[in-house]
Amino acid sequence: MNLKLKRLSTALAGASLITLAGCGGGGGGAGGPAAPVASTLGGTVATGAAIANAAVAITDSNGTAACSNAPIQATATGTYSCTLNAGAAAPLVIVATDPAGVADPLVSLVSETPAAGTTTTANVTPLTNAVAAMLAPNRNPLALVPAGAASDAERAIRKADLIAAAGNLASQVKALIAQLQNVLTQAGITDTANFNPFTTPFVARSAGVVGGAGDKLLDIVNIELTAAADGSPALAMSNRFDAAAPILLAAAGTVSPPTVASVVATGFTIAELDFAAKEFEKCFAVPKASRVLGTTLAPAVPFSKVTSVAPECQNFVSSTAKTGAGTDFKNQGYTAEEYFYGLLTNADMDGAKFNLPEMMRFISRTDGKDEAVLNIKFRDKNGNVANRILLAKKFPGSDASSGRNAGTDWWLYGNQRVVEGYIRAYSARRLQMAPNAGISGVFANQATSRYETGVEIFMNRFGPGSANLRYFRVKGPGLPTAGLVFAQPPVFCGSDSTTWFSILNKTGTIPVGAAQTINSGNLFRLQRVKLDGSAYAMPNQGIAAPTGGQINVTNAHPADYGKVAPTGGFIDFSTLPAWTSYTFELFYNADVTPAVTFTAPILTPVQVAAAGLSQQWQDFSSDSLQYLDPSLARAAAQPKFDISWTRNAYADPVSSLGIYTGTSSGGVFTAVNQGVTGVGFGVTAVSPLAPTGSGCGVATQFPALTSDGLSSRAFQMRYQRLDGSYKDSFNSYN
Repeated sequence: MNLKLKRLSTALAGASLITLAGCGGGGGGAGGPAAPVASTLGGTVATGAAIANAAVAITDSNGTAACSNAPIQATATGTYSCTLNAGAAAPLVIVATDPAGVADPLVSLVSETPAAGTTTTANVTPLTNAVAAMLAPNRNPLALVPAGAASDAERAIRKADLIAAAGNLASQVKALIAQLQNVLTQAGITDTANFNPFTTPFVARSAGVVGGAGDKLLDIVNIELTAAADGSPALAMSNRFDAAAPILLAAAGTVSPPTVASVVATGFTIAELDFAAKEFEKCFAVPKASRVLGTTLAPAVPFSKVTSVAPECQNFVSSTAKTGAGTDFKNQGYTAEEYFYGLLTNADMDGAKFNLPEMMRFISRTDGKDEAVLNIKFRDKNGNVANRILLAKKFPGSDASSGRNAGTDWWLYGNQRVVEGYIRAYSARRLQMAPNAGISGVFANQATSRYETGVEIFMNRFGPGSANLRYFRVKGPGLPTAGLVFAQPPVFCGSDSTTWFSILNKTGTIPVGAAQTINSGNLFRLQRVKLDGSAYAMPNQGIAAPTGGQINVTNAHPADYGKVAPTGGFIDFSTLPAWTSYTFELFYNADVTPAVTFTAPILTPVQVAAAGLSQQWQDFSSDSLQYLDPSLARAAAQPKFDISWTRNAYADPVSSLGIYTGTSSGGVFTAVNQGVTGVGFGVTAVSPLAPTGSGCGVATQFPALTSDGLSSRAFQMRYQRLDGSYKDSFNSYN
């Protein structure tokens, strides 16, 4: 026997011995060796409160389902369990999605396959999501999911990225924990040396369940996407109890990274704020016919209001009778009777379900009347998701004195502003279907496909405090140094239905004399990049503005900030985190100085345009895109459009759809639009969409789309955002 055969024989003999050992003593029976005991993976899915019934998908590095008990649904308290397949190839990636569409998808990682017969904890939270994002391309944790790849080549790239991320996971977790040391103590985590957001078990807060220290940590820490010093997407972290600026998450291996400060709110527990969900559910458990006992409708009064409600609906807002003089609820200028009119009188709200509120910000007051900004999310009886972001206030001793017996002295109080006005972060994806846009031919002057970002500034022309309001000016970080001035839009075809003011100038100048009008819109764009993330200068960025003048009122320009064109990154996005404050100045009648001034924050950071690469988007179906191709039959004039899109479970759902078309003849452009149509939760098709008007007349069809640059079509998706930001996407031809 040669040496090779001898070794093979010895190996086979060893294998036989293992088999024989497995057959004795009641092991695997006559059929062969005992099957290996499967390992188990489980943990908690939570954002600060449990994500009830979350769909948990666990895949291995090949994009193969890793659990034999898939599909997996978490319990009402957010816990899940996975029985791992024997062949699951580490690293594993976990994606948890909320079937109700209330919470964003969350990602977690497992770097090594658990040993057979063991149970391993793998939580899925904003902290695990942040760590995964730090290790992922473009700070997009979903880019680590091989199962989400569109091709074999992309799957191979994602697998490589996932393996690299797993190799740095321990180091990245160590950096995160170092930055959290102070708030770990604030949350009540005693064993800080061994705490790990991925593997330390915890109990999440849910209806009737008090959360543990790990859950409290999630209530304290806020993670947001912001910008690094070089302008690239970055993650930042802050304490919801602290007004200090966020700190950037440290990269793996960072020595002595900056830490989040600890702030102790004496005598406060997050459960005190649960009153909002409890009181709302109690109210909307009463059918509309019984919960609304009296109304006064506009135009008898400036705004429709509820004048009498059922007893179950009388205990969630502050009022002089319940919380003391001068404490009446007011939000965006509306009284409680006006602000909640739409919800209370909506029969679809019968039996609505409310999530435990998310605390976005806590403000401690020396008089004990602390405040908290709450994001209150809910689902109506049809499953449609909505939310209200409201300020709550504590009035010590009011619960007992009011007879409410809710177990808390907190009430919804509102922001107490006198007008309906706000500023919010804006992001968009714009896909240009016309050929050679921005390069050559008839579309050379058209912008090419891009991601863009900026702010939306809104003031309701018909809202509270708007009578005789001619102009308003907004100043703050990221805006032109002199501020943006807004004016009334012009009346179009006898219709004065536009609700917003439009940007008039970037010089801060308040005109004197006759009122000026403009139809520029209320979006101010700060930055754009091409779809691959490469630089894309803002319109006319290389042209010097005239002295004291301005270029393109809806787009940022270096001259707006006192800089000489051309200038590259003339806006520092690191100065635009959540809660950045802006000053609104209101000018009525012939005022040349502001009659009313107030401040308002942005609730989410204004992101760099390149962050669009790390966001999830919905895509129109190929059938719908045929309407935007002038070489196809659907380019002909159409009496209606049938629009559908492919559902991306990781992207925000579509909340509304808009269609904008037009033709140019003799230098006159005629628009034929459908306007904005609301879309219900889970809907992926809208049909038919007929035109609503043509110029100043009535249209019977949308005009034909041509390739000569004299016509255009655009389909717009607006997304359901529950964080206080605004996001949309456009597919357009010309």
